[in-house]
Amino acid sequence: LLEVKKSHPAIPVIPITASGSVLVAVEALKKGAVYFFEKPIFDKLERFFIIIRQALKTQEMEKEIDSLRKEVTEKYSFPNIVGHHPRMREIFEIISRVAETDATILVQGESGTGKDLIAKTIHYNSLRKEKPLVTVNCGALTESLLTSELFGHRKGAFTGAVKDTIGRFQAADGGTLVLDEIGEIPVNLQKTLLRVIEEKEFEKVGDSQSTKVDVRIISTTNRNLQEEVSRGSFREDLFYRLSIVPITIPPLRERPSDIPLLADYFLKRLQKGKSSIRIEPEVMEQLKTFSWSGNVRELANIIQQMMVFCRRNTISTNDLPPHLFLKTGLE
Repeated sequence: LLEVKKSHPAIPVIPITASGSVLVAVEALKKGAVYFFEKPIFDKLERFFIIIRQALKTQEMEKEIDSLRKEVTEKYSFPNIVGHHPRMREIFEIISRVAETDATILVQGESGTGKDLIAKTIHYNSLRKEKPLVTVNCGALTESLLTSELFGHRKGAFTGAVKDTIGRFQAADGGTLVLDEIGEIPVNLQKTLLRVIEEKEFEKVGDSQSTKVDVRIISTTNRNLQEEVSRGSFREDLFYRLSIVPITIPPLRERPSDIPLLADYFLKRLQKGKSSIRIEPEVMEQLKTFSWSGNVRELANIIQQMMVFCRRNTISTNDLPPHLFLKTGLE
């Protein structure tokens, strides 16, 4: 068993013996066996084959998990955040410095700038990368539903609470919790959130006992939270607690020099397995003149659209969608 696990650690091993005992079985399981059978097995063949099928299924699942883990690591590595603009290089530097810390991070930027990508990149380059990454959209739920979503609830806590549930904080224990669109969180809930972040414990809805958690907080927002603080719609103490490390992603229109890089990146990513498609230089120059209100997300969609309709595997100015010119005020 030890030799097999040493040379082929991924292979599931099931020892079979005529001289087994409980102690031998326990020792085998401790050293990596997936099951232990004592002879004779002919009177329990059905169970024997079930165990083998389960072992093979587990092996396939582990291979799939390893493959997915590798894919995620590659997807959220620094090279997938594209940009040579000085402000983007500053962001790369910040990420490399804070990824392995537990500092709370506030990622601000317009819709489509890649806030979610930044948050995931930080998590998957941190010491918590093997632990859960959990996201909750703070703007999609009412105050009562968001409270239950964040902290969970006890059975009978309110109408419809038919069983105990865990919240996103507890689900993210040991890992990272991304509070998406934190600027939308109701004022009444902000005080509770501040206390949970500071004390690292919370009470489920309908429960008087505290639950301790070890969670790293990353918040994202398309609002200017400092302006929200000035208006009185966002607590100043919560703002400072969330923005130990602030990251502001510039809109695409403020870094047009990155547009050719991004266009090439999306072109290569989207044409996997297809004939090679190129973009004419005139198109690249034209792309740099548009306002891109949808930012990087809009550019990715436009590249994909032009790839669908282009002829002879070349994207020309004729393939540029007319609405881009209208948004820029050009004829």
